[in-house]
Amino acid sequence: MSKSLPLLVIVSLAFAACSALLNPALVASINSPASPSGELPANPLEWQVISSFVDESHSTMATLYGNDIAVQYARSNSGTNYPASSQLALVTWTQREDPRWFGANIPGHLQSVEFLKVSESLLPVRSSPPQLIPSYSYQRFEGSPLTLTASWNSTVRDSRASFLLSLPPSLFP
Repeated sequence: MSKSLPLLVIVSLAFAACSALLNPALVASINSPASPSGELPANPLEWQVISSFVDESHSTMATLYGNDIAVQYARSNSGTNYPASSQLALVTWTQREDPRWFGANIPGHLQSVEFLKVSESLLPVRSSPPQLIPSYSYQRFEGSPLTLTASWNSTVRDSRASFLLSLPPSLFP
C-alpha cells in the first residue's frame, strides 16, 4: 500500500492538470479584435516580422512586417535605403492584459495599418544616361473595418516614411 501511494498521487495530479487544461475559460481562441478586416492591399500578417516595439505613453504595441525583399535587406544591412520592390507594413494595436499570463500584454483592438512601398522613378531632369531615384508610396488604414485615411506618392521621404524605414530589425538567433 505504501509503495502505490506515490503513484496514486502522481496519477491524481496528472488528472487534475488535464482537467485544468480543459477549463472552457482557458481554451485557445483567435484574437478577433486584433485581426485585420477591411480592404487592404495585402495582409501584412502573412509577411515576416522585421521589428516590434511598445509605446507605453500611448498603450500601444506595433510590429513592422516586410515582404521577402524588405526582410532580406533589413537583416543584412544597417541602412535605411531599402531596394525597389520592398514593402513594409506597420501594424499597431492597443494593448490589453493577457488573461493567461500575469503581467503580460497582448494585442487588443487593431488601431492602424500603414503600408510603405519602395520603387524607382526616373530622375525628373533629363540626363544621359537616365537615372533612377527611389520613390515611395504610403497608405494608412484605420477604423473597424479598416479604411484608407491617408495616401501619397513621392520621391521625397516624409517624417512617417523616414520613421518606418529607420526601425532597426530585431535580432534573431
